[in-house]
Amino acid sequence: MVKNKENFIITIKYLISLYISIKIANIVCNFFEKASLNVWLARGIGATVCVLLGLMFYHLWIKNNKKKRV
Repeated sequence: MVKNKENFIITIKYLISLYISIKIANIVCNFFEKASLNVWLARGIGATVCVLLGLMFYHLWIKNNKKKRV
């Protein structure tokens, strides 16, 4: 039961971090699209921001909490 609860909490953290990363990347992408930049370059920048934020969330939030539980 405790293991299921821990897995559920980790899954929720993944989903929250994924949602936040995508939302911020979308804001950045929209900003660069309106700044008369090539659409594909703006999308590439948005995707890069999404990946970097996802990695940051993983290392700072999810990975550290896994270490504390072990």
